[in-house]
Amino acid sequence: MTPIFAAPDQSFSVSWIPLAVAVVAALAALAGAAMSVRSAKALKVAELEVQRVRDLENRISQRKYETYQPMIELLRDLLDPARSQALIGSRENFLDKIADFSAWIGVYGSDGAVRAFHNFMQAVYHNPPVPVLMRLYADFLVAIRRDIGNPDTEIGRTDLLGLRINDLYDLGGGEIYVSLTSSFDEVCRTADWPVPWEIRERSD
Repeated sequence: MTPIFAAPDQSFSVSWIPLAVAVVAALAALAGAAMSVRSAKALKVAELEVQRVRDLENRISQRKYETYQPMIELLRDLLDPARSQALIGSRENFLDKIADFSAWIGVYGSDGAVRAFHNFMQAVYHNPPVPVLMRLYADFLVAIRRDIGNPDTEIGRTDLLGLRINDLYDLGGGEIYVSLTSSFDEVCRTADWPVPWEIRERSD
C-alpha cells in the first residue's frame, strides 16, 4: 500500500544546489566585469578631462607670459637711467607697447594684476613722486608673479625690488624701503600725493 504523503525526492533537491551556486557565481562575475568596464571608461573620461584642462591652463599660461613679457621689459628699461632716455626718445614705440599691453591684460590678467596695472598707470598720468611710483611698480610685479608664477607666493615687494636696488636696505637711503613696507595710504600722505582714483570715489 502506497502512503498518502510520500517523502519528497531528496535526489532532486540536492542536485540543483551546485547549479544554483554556479549560476549565482557567473552572474556575480558578469556584474563585476560590467562594473569594471564602466569604471575603466569613467576613469578614462576623467583622465581625458584632466588632460584637457591641463592643456588649456598651459595655453593660457603661455599666453599670459607672452602678454606680460613686453611690459616687464619696458618697465625694467624705463626705471633704468642708462636705458630710459633712449626709450622715451622712441615715444611712438613706447606708447604702442603700453596700448597693446593694456588691451591684452584686460583679457588674460587676473583681477589683482589688472587692478595693480590700473593703479600704476593712473599714477603715471598724475606725476607721482618716486616713492609712490616705486611702490606701485612693486605691487604690479607681485601681482604678475602671483598671476603667472605662484599664486601662493610669499615673495614680497622688497624681495623683488631688492634684486635691482643696491642700497634698498641702507639706513641712509631708506626712502624706497619705507615706501615698500608702509601702507599705501601712509606712503601717499608722506609724499603729499593725492590718489587719483580715491578723489573720484570721494566725490561720488
